[in-house]
Amino acid sequence: MKEKHHWIISLLAVLAVGPGLMSNTALSAVQSLVRQTVGGENFDSFHPIIIGNMAFALFVPAGPYLRKRFGSRPVYMISIAAGVIGALLAAVTNDIYPLAAGRFLQGAAAGTMLMIMIPMLVLSFPIERRNYALFVLIGGFYGSVIMGTVLGTAAASAGHWHWLFGIFGLLSFFGLIFSYMWLRDDAHKNAEKCPFDGIGFLLAGVSAVLTAYTFIHLPKWGFSSWQTLAGFGGSIVILLILLIMQYRNEHALISIKLMLIPKPILGVFMIAAGSISIAVSLSAFHGELQTAYHMSQTQLIFLYASLLGGVAIAAVISALAYDKVGPGMLGITGSVILVFVNFQWMTADHHIPLILFAGLFVMLAAGTGLIVAAGLMGAALGGPLPELVKRMTAVQFLRLFIYMGAPVLIGYFTKRDASGTLRGARGTQSPHDLLMGTYSDLFLIAFILSLLLVCLSFVMNATGMGHKLAHKPHAVRKQAAEQPSPQAPEPIRHQVIPDHEYRSAVRQFQRHHISKNSM
Repeated sequence: MKEKHHWIISLLAVLAVGPGLMSNTALSAVQSLVRQTVGGENFDSFHPIIIGNMAFALFVPAGPYLRKRFGSRPVYMISIAAGVIGALLAAVTNDIYPLAAGRFLQGAAAGTMLMIMIPMLVLSFPIERRNYALFVLIGGFYGSVIMGTVLGTAAASAGHWHWLFGIFGLLSFFGLIFSYMWLRDDAHKNAEKCPFDGIGFLLAGVSAVLTAYTFIHLPKWGFSSWQTLAGFGGSIVILLILLIMQYRNEHALISIKLMLIPKPILGVFMIAAGSISIAVSLSAFHGELQTAYHMSQTQLIFLYASLLGGVAIAAVISALAYDKVGPGMLGITGSVILVFVNFQWMTADHHIPLILFAGLFVMLAAGTGLIVAAGLMGAALGGPLPELVKRMTAVQFLRLFIYMGAPVLIGYFTKRDASGTLRGARGTQSPHDLLMGTYSDLFLIAFILSLLLVCLSFVMNATGMGHKLAHKPHAVRKQAAEQPSPQAPEPIRHQVIPDHEYRSAVRQFQRHHISKNSM
């Protein structure tokens, strides 16, 4: 059991966070089906996605506190139970409000467990093999995001979406059973005295709720309305007040002071920009493949499944190369791949074979995975190691907060641009031309984001390598340092008789020989 402990923790980590990540991207892929089921206006089906993202971001800082207060095992089991309830609630409902409530429970469960399981996962590996933890982080967590997209595409092809949440609930239930069997709190004997930053959590909650509320009503209000400006302005002001208070607080819920160094700041923007870039690219890919290439649902499922190959490539390269090249070079490689993919798509004709599409999808997933790995580990290992968990908690909260409304923004932009409103082309172009122009605009946005990622990666590379994930254990290094260096063997020396001694010995031998003969 000891030898396989890190793989058990890896499985528990993926089952704790993965279903929440899958459900969000899967729900984005079945928007039309959800809209038909729950009714309402066009953008009402985005409400559960925004609420799930909000809960995910809001409960990330609560995880480390709850672990210290109650231990990992009870927090894990309660969070996973909440995730099971949320998935079942979404699986049986045909109404928008229970669906949103289910997504809130799933997001809260995944957010709570995120910064409990990442440190536990990394520390469970032997110190000389901790780079394998990066394989699990990219392959498991980022792979869950992509897997949700694949399952969502399959559900859209089948015409039913409720079974998705049945799968997510079943995965969470497996996590509940496995945690009961294998997860122990050997190091947590008594509750640690750690004050809870209630004011910080309240301000974070108000800012997150106000931001989510504004994103939910954005399609109705529009960008230029005073309600939208007041909502976003108020949430930004509250967030700034929160960050200032957290900077001065010794027991801050979000340790903003620990991330005000180059690598964590760059990591936040790299992960956020990479996540938004792949979301924009996939939205443009999906629309253009159906509009211009008239691909069947089976072909779309094959293409989206090829994304998993890119995830595997990114996971292997990240685990093997991070300690050798550092986050900067890893990010440069990934961002250059994204530049190539988006430029290739912007300039492609309509006669590309399916296998080439699959290759572009593999490269898209691999490039984004390398960027996520570079940003995540660059931020984690870019400062003092004793404060790693606090620093990563702040990084994860901010990057999830930034990404919260990305799906509705992409959908809102696509609808407005396709109607000709943004470019003043209403009534002058056919609907098909407007749609193709919209997808070209989306690829241009993704291309600009990939160029931004190249710049951020070069800056990250200029800040240095940072700490390594895997290295020799301290005892081995100490023993090697104390062990005396091997000395060269003494050369074999043959004693040589001097010349005068040799002649004297010869004369004595001759006299002795003559005297013997005379006798």
